[in-house]
Amino acid sequence: MSIQELEDFFKSRELPAEISTHPAIKIVDVPKFIETQLIQIRTHGVKTPAYDRLVELKEWFLRKENGGEMVSDS
Repeated sequence: MSIQELEDFFKSRELPAEISTHPAIKIVDVPKFIETQLIQIRTHGVKTPAYDRLVELKEWFLRKENGGEMVSDS
């Protein structure tokens, strides 16, 4: 998945202020989180933890949109 695809995905969503994607993971400023992760990816490329975090967040959004079902974006 390209950086542009990730950007487009998140731009097309209404972002909540905060979310809990896992019992141990809470994002308290979702828009700022996405912005900072994209900056890291644009600067360092997709082989960074920031890329993995955004892909996981995208998968979380897709699961929520599909009623909790696991989905593949392939």
